[in-house]
Amino acid sequence: MTNTAKILLKILLNGDLHQNDLERYFDLDLNSIKKNLKILNNYLISHKLGVIKKNKNIYTLEKSEKKLMLSFSELDILSSKDREDILCIRLLLNQELNLEKMRYELSISRTSLQKDLKNLKKNLKKNHIEVESKNFKGIFLKAANSIDVKNILCEKIMQLFIGRDYLTKYQIKLLEEIDVLEINDFFETFSKITKEFKIGKFTLTFYALYSMKCIESLSESFIYEGDILQNDSEYYLILERLNKMDIDLSLELRKFVATVILKTYHFPRFDLSFKKEFEIFTNQLDKVLDLNFDEREKLYNRLLKKYQIGYLNKKYGLFWISSKEKSKLGIELANIIQRIINNSGVEMIYGDILGLSDVIVDFFVEKEYSENFKLLFIVQNIESMDKPYYKTIFNYIKMIYPKVELYIETFLDFKFGVLDNKGSYDLIISEFESIEFKNSKKICRLNIQEVQTILSEVILKKILVKFNKKNSEKIEVLEDVF
Repeated sequence: MTNTAKILLKILLNGDLHQNDLERYFDLDLNSIKKNLKILNNYLISHKLGVIKKNKNIYTLEKSEKKLMLSFSELDILSSKDREDILCIRLLLNQELNLEKMRYELSISRTSLQKDLKNLKKNLKKNHIEVESKNFKGIFLKAANSIDVKNILCEKIMQLFIGRDYLTKYQIKLLEEIDVLEINDFFETFSKITKEFKIGKFTLTFYALYSMKCIESLSESFIYEGDILQNDSEYYLILERLNKMDIDLSLELRKFVATVILKTYHFPRFDLSFKKEFEIFTNQLDKVLDLNFDEREKLYNRLLKKYQIGYLNKKYGLFWISSKEKSKLGIELANIIQRIINNSGVEMIYGDILGLSDVIVDFFVEKEYSENFKLLFIVQNIESMDKPYYKTIFNYIKMIYPKVELYIETFLDFKFGVLDNKGSYDLIISEFESIEFKNSKKICRLNIQEVQTILSEVILKKILVKFNKKNSEKIEVLEDVF
């Protein structure tokens, strides 16, 4: 079972998948993805778990009748990355690995085990963690109580907790050995901390603290000293406040909690690779969006939060599928944002890329409709607007866009030229097919959802014009060169 096949299974468990969306969720070509779909389908059929069917370019997972819920716990095949993570947790937690025992438990050959160990040692060395091998005994951890060991172990365990619904048999067994606490009691402690420090109840933050608490409970001794964040002056102020709180946490664990809170407050400052990648991303937007200083700061502060979520979701495997159906224009903008992100060397889940494009659209919607925007509705008769249904629609528009100037006229007034200032309106929305005028939009039926869609699409087109113009300039430059 490959990682790609497992991700495909996650997607199909969340809902149907259109063929056009396949490449958006993977950094692979379509043929490679289809190959993994075949691998997954063969596995599901052979284990009588279900079957993947394709109908009009839509892939659907039909689960086996004898199993009400298809679960990853039915899977007993691990990818090389899964095995490496398991070996890493076992080694860092137990400070040693019995290789023959691990080979038997993971049901792999000696060659595969050696390959996994080679990759593990290489990655640990990058994080200043050394191991030593002893003939006929296995491998052992040097400096078992180092801060690097704790932080890497915490991250690996976090990933198990976050992906709990998608773990295979051996991963579930491992997590059950680690999860030695009463999680509901810990959530009460976590809630007190988030309230005191006014930080959100993020999944990643919760499992970071809970995972380290589990590590402390499984350790003979637990010392949290040497984290670079402990050199920050704000760290001591946070720790002092934590020490005054009535929470069931040791002093050493409070030190770790203080570093997590500090990183939550100032994440870009402490993750240099994230900071660099976000700067590349915003620099690319700068070349297109033509914003003044204040607008730039406002938009990029909003994007920073969404970008950080996408960055961390990918890093820790927090996987989700956007169920919101996007318009063609929305998909076009999302694909442009995806290309910019890929060019900056970042991997991000497509659902989070959709979130970034939504932030950009919402910002320009707010900017465009903030003032001096005249919106005209063409209706059958003015009296119909007195009905509560229509009042609700117009009250909603005024609530969302309080500075938009709303006007209402009848179809006949518009048709027979009673209105002399047709060109003064920025947008005209009508239920009538025969209304064709500059900036006019046809609506099937006057309702909140359709009006909101039209207002967003108007802005989307303007944004896409900016990007397409920039691309045209690049083509012209290339033609001049050649």
